[in-house]
Amino acid sequence: DMEWGYANSNTANPHYFMFHRELPIIASKEDPATLYWISSPNSPDRTKTPNDPTEGDQHPWYVSIGQTLADWWHYRSFVDRFPNEGGVLGASVPATLRQFLPEAEQRPFSLSWDHHDNPFACQNAHGLGLSGRTYETLKLWTGLEPEKMNIDDYSFISGLLQCEGISEYIANYRRRMFSSASAIFWMYNDSWPVTHGWTIVDYYLRKKASYHPVRRAFEPVTAVVAEENGVVTVYGVNDSTVDWKGSVQYGIFSLDGKLPVLEEKDATLYANASTPLASFSLKEWETLGLKNHGPFAILKQDGKLVAQHRLFKERFKDLDFVTKPEVKLELNNGILTLVSEVFVWGVSLDLNGETEVSDNMFDLIPGIPYSVAWAENLGEPKVAGFGNRFF
Repeated sequence: DMEWGYANSNTANPHYFMFHRELPIIASKEDPATLYWISSPNSPDRTKTPNDPTEGDQHPWYVSIGQTLADWWHYRSFVDRFPNEGGVLGASVPATLRQFLPEAEQRPFSLSWDHHDNPFACQNAHGLGLSGRTYETLKLWTGLEPEKMNIDDYSFISGLLQCEGISEYIANYRRRMFSSASAIFWMYNDSWPVTHGWTIVDYYLRKKASYHPVRRAFEPVTAVVAEENGVVTVYGVNDSTVDWKGSVQYGIFSLDGKLPVLEEKDATLYANASTPLASFSLKEWETLGLKNHGPFAILKQDGKLVAQHRLFKERFKDLDFVTKPEVKLELNNGILTLVSEVFVWGVSLDLNGETEVSDNMFDLIPGIPYSVAWAENLGEPKVAGFGNRFF
């Protein structure tokens, strides 16, 4: 078992003298222009806790392992200066689960499944006697029962929730730049075959569901929709060294295909900045209905979609999804365009992360085309899955 020593008291710490006195003195003599960073997380003001959000660097793990269940909406209010370790667990893709699980144990909670699970996934949620933190978190967001699901369905919905959690983390910090100066998450790849991992690439180098959503969230130019103090604000984030010019389309969509609020205007995103582009009252959204509406924003340049983002304030199990949406696909000169008359959550073009699709696990805003590059060797394009069908 891992022993972190948190509960130990009156313990000798002979290393303190080295790390808190000797090494800072040596570093100051050798390189006086460089700050000696004693640990991570760390607050330079020694009167504050090492993980204080207002200075130094932070490990914002509270959401995923500090709470009883992982409520990613808490990320929306985090103001950390330099977050550099925090993450969300998600299941491996079906092909990977089948590769390391014996055929007779390819189901949630089998002996081999548990053996390969992350300890934080199967850990009881603060002693409440539940099936495990990650499984109870899945119930919290979807109302689904993991023990009744096959590995294909479980992998898809768990992966989709990981997309949501990490994207919330990244979007919150990026829209706060430079009050927040990073959005570093844990982590990229697995070191052995796992049921659940913090990663976006698994042990066999398959891209998990979260790979492309995280890639999109880190694009130099992106859009973020956030709500604070009763106001919904559209931010344009530009992490490049030159100003970006284009347009922003924003408003409120209904899950069944209406666009009761729709605006578009020119937009300039200044270099190395997060720029508020538009805003409207939360009351306007509430009047339309939180269970069947969501605000969105799309950045365009030369008529092409550059980035999109949307926001919900109801959990997925409480949203009025159209469970069987029709997605139209059109392939023309290597560009695949998808469109739906209703909102589609988490469109997958590759369930196992084995093909070189240029994009995956994206939403379709009602009536708004979404295009991706499609190489000839990928064959006939088709929608492999989406989140609506679980509800």
